[in-house]
Amino acid sequence: MRSLLVATRVALTSVAPIALLSFVAPRVVRAEEEPPVPVEEPTPVTEPGAGATPPPAPTEVPSPTSPEPIPLASGGTTSKGAIVTADETTPGHRGPRPVVYRGGRLVLREPSGLLEVSPSGLLHFDAYGFAGPGVKDYQRADGTGLKANLAARRVRVELTGRVLQKWFFALSIESVNGASATPLNNFVGVDLAPMLKLQVGQFRVPFGMDNVSSIRWMEFMERTMTARILGAPLTRDLGVMAWGGTERSAIWWALGYFGGEGQNRRSTDNRGDVVARLVFRPLWKHCGDLGQAHVGVSGRYGRRDRNYTQYDAPSMITPGGYTFWSPVYGSGAGETHVQPSSDQSAVAAELFIPVRWLDLRGEFVAVRDGRREVFAGSRNNTERAGTLSGYGWYAQATFWLMGPPRMVGAPGHWGVQADEHARARSLSLAVRYEQLRARYDSIDRSTVDDVLVPGVRRGRLDADTTRIHVDALQVAATYWASRHVRLVAQWSLYRFPGVPLGFPGAENQAVAPGTRPNADEASRVDARTLHEVSARVQLTF
Repeated sequence: MRSLLVATRVALTSVAPIALLSFVAPRVVRAEEEPPVPVEEPTPVTEPGAGATPPPAPTEVPSPTSPEPIPLASGGTTSKGAIVTADETTPGHRGPRPVVYRGGRLVLREPSGLLEVSPSGLLHFDAYGFAGPGVKDYQRADGTGLKANLAARRVRVELTGRVLQKWFFALSIESVNGASATPLNNFVGVDLAPMLKLQVGQFRVPFGMDNVSSIRWMEFMERTMTARILGAPLTRDLGVMAWGGTERSAIWWALGYFGGEGQNRRSTDNRGDVVARLVFRPLWKHCGDLGQAHVGVSGRYGRRDRNYTQYDAPSMITPGGYTFWSPVYGSGAGETHVQPSSDQSAVAAELFIPVRWLDLRGEFVAVRDGRREVFAGSRNNTERAGTLSGYGWYAQATFWLMGPPRMVGAPGHWGVQADEHARARSLSLAVRYEQLRARYDSIDRSTVDDVLVPGVRRGRLDADTTRIHVDALQVAATYWASRHVRLVAQWSLYRFPGVPLGFPGAENQAVAPGTRPNADEASRVDARTLHEVSARVQLTF
């Protein structure tokens, strides 16, 4: 037994060192072959200055683009391209900024391009004063006269935008002279190509340069008589329109079909108006101002069914609110209304020439619109059928005395100039001369084979003369504190030539305040002028 214990002890003492060596030796060898792991120390921060290595630039991510920017409430989209630039991206942020300034408006957009919206507004705060023979004694039918006044002429709220970068829309309401707010420009459209866009809703009809131009960007406070009395008296209408053109194209065109009843009035007779406009810029590749020069033509044609058209024809009014020709005359059972009836047609030509600090522009409009007369108590019975025909024209020169000329773009386009002029200050002086030479004949269509229909006789309005003649001279100074603030001072002289209605040998249905019955009888026949002195503060965003 003792011999067995001794043998076991000898075996353990000889085997243990060998086993320990076999376990430790490989690890010692590997430790000598592998380099030691360095101790991680903080990296020193390099101070800005010479020799500093700039951090790597963030990876650029393409921004969503759209062929055209957001639509304007004027009845189309802006013509400036809407490709997102470096100024519209947020430093260190992938994608475009959520809010940018473009085309004179703030644009809020969803980064993927799903939705862009632009809230905007317009405020016109006006002051009017009047002078001339008979002005102080003149009284309107409602008891008001031509007195100096202040008014919030327009208060407008708008929302325009784009969906999926192709669909555009506008929603707006407006209050005029403190009246209840009503829908204004409300439409939806789609960009199919730079030269082809479609839109449906209510917007300005594409007739003439002056009617298409936004009231925001005019040198004068209101549109010309040629546009708002003859060419496009409805201004806006419900309809559908195809149009195309950009600031980089030689041609602008528009073709639309409208209800023909005017703003916020549904069609009453299943008839409407076809309206078209074509503008050509022959020097569009020219780098200077003349690249914006253009010539254009417009036309409209439609019909009104006398059995369903029960509203009055438009009045002829100055911007200050003086009505020099009314479609309503007489009183009591003999109160007579002049209403649209049968064919309505007009053509127009326009010209715009910019030369450095001088802008020259003008339009000519010829019109022939059917009319009928009815008594207030029996509007379904036509007393007589006639026409309003004639022409109007104006010539205007604008001198840019300070700042960039045309800082808000050329007239007659759907859009404004580039944003580099958004902060600019500018001063312009505009002079405009205009003539209206119209003719209202109440029995012009009451004949068969040039023979007057038995029992029909002229109405009292044109019993002595069929002429409506007005001359206007206007001067306006406009100061732009930026694209968003405008101050206007304006003087207008209206002259109504010829012997006024109500006197023997009458030659003019359009009458001045001094020729009304409540003026001094001795001086009435020669009181043929009216002065309007006006001013405007405009805020637009």
